[in-house]
Amino acid sequence: MLHTVSKRSTFIVNIMNPSTEKIGNAQLLKLNKTAFLCSRKTPESQEKVIFDWVKQLNPMIDCILCGNFSEMEQKVFTLLLKYKIPTILVMPNAVAKRWDKDVEDALNEKRLLIFSIWGNQINDEVMCSSNDRNEVILLLADKTIIGYCREGGKIEKQIKGKDNIEILPIKQASIKKYDRDLFNVQISSHSGEVYFDIKKDEQEDYLKITQSKYTGNNERRREKIFIARSELIEFRDAINKAIDYWNLETKEKSVKKVRKTELAGNAYLPWEKEADEYLMSLYKEGKSIKELAEIFERQRGAIRSRLKKLGVIE
Repeated sequence: MLHTVSKRSTFIVNIMNPSTEKIGNAQLLKLNKTAFLCSRKTPESQEKVIFDWVKQLNPMIDCILCGNFSEMEQKVFTLLLKYKIPTILVMPNAVAKRWDKDVEDALNEKRLLIFSIWGNQINDEVMCSSNDRNEVILLLADKTIIGYCREGGKIEKQIKGKDNIEILPIKQASIKKYDRDLFNVQISSHSGEVYFDIKKDEQEDYLKITQSKYTGNNERRREKIFIARSELIEFRDAINKAIDYWNLETKEKSVKKVRKTELAGNAYLPWEKEADEYLMSLYKEGKSIKELAEIFERQRGAIRSRLKKLGVIE
């Protein structure tokens, strides 16, 4: 164990060296660090367990060491950025010069460090495997969380005999009586199908969004997002902001505009039979005189007069 601590101290000193290829806040290395590792092929049933673990992390206490190569690693890294958890991203290759906005924000707020395990030695002849990267993560970590460990897999072999290892509980893939669909909607996009499924399990309701993408050779790849019921309003607000940004119209607004154009007329034109029917239906739905005047582009007095003539009001 003393040998491991010595190696870790040496490695941290090397990372802190100004010549080492890294970006972000190197002071995060001085914090108590928790590693996250996960087998590359993670069962769908285990994803929610992993996401729930991320959600309970505390940005004032926790600092996570992780990678960003496999699909699950990318999802966890994205969640860590979302919840502003201090994170150390360990790269098996050279550190990129440009990153997405959420990564840039985390770097600017000094809650992220990104470094290459080969430092400035990276070149075309140097190749690094996920095993090498995982060994570095395990070396630097004070404790390790395993999201999913495939029996007989590489991670199982790497963590064998190591201390402070916690494997998250396995959620069985079989559907329980409480794990059922409550609501399903499917839409088609230019790249494939998108499925919206509201599900219920023994803990809470949640929305699962699945996109089935065409990848060529008649193959598909599925990408999933899980949204807890408590987070759905925030998610909807974000979607509405995107709709407003592009100035898009919902189907309901579009129909109202068409009806207004086709049926309403104006103060100088006679009422048509179709407009009369539309006026009566809106009044019966509870629309006020003021709202009807705006819809039909007529004076309030004209609306009252027309409703009286149609025998709707006295």
